[in-house]
Amino acid sequence: MSTVTVRHADRMMISTDVGVDGISVTYADGASGVVPYSAIEGVGGHESITSIDLPNPYEIVLVLTDGSREELPWDFVRWHCDESFGARTQATMQNARQAIGERIRRHRKAAGLTQGALANQASVGRVTVARIENASHVPTLETLSALASALRIDLAELLAGE
Repeated sequence: MSTVTVRHADRMMISTDVGVDGISVTYADGASGVVPYSAIEGVGGHESITSIDLPNPYEIVLVLTDGSREELPWDFVRWHCDESFGARTQATMQNARQAIGERIRRHRKAAGLTQGALANQASVGRVTVARIENASHVPTLETLSALASALRIDLAELLAGE
């Protein structure tokens, strides 16, 4: 028989500690690593941390000497602890950009619009529309909302499809 782990174990942090070089973390799937202090805003080093807490498997909370709190979500931590996570995340993001770009292109063509006409109606640049359709640009929610409105479709349909 093969080993079975908890579903989404790659998201669950099970231990953490303040180290000299950064915050060390272990995940339920056995992955571990260190988040360097340089990656954490407002944390210069271990001396600026008064306490660390793992209130749930999905976030680390640092209490700093100035009384402020810094929350580190599981994906931010995993990004720094696992080189393959970044590659997987980038691939997922690229797939999402492609799907949204294809939906915009399909709706634009169905409406009989050129990229320029859609851009004018949405008050964005034509190059922006082209880059979104080609999945080479990450649009803001505001831009996506303007495009959906110009295409006369719900934003949800643009984001999730039919």
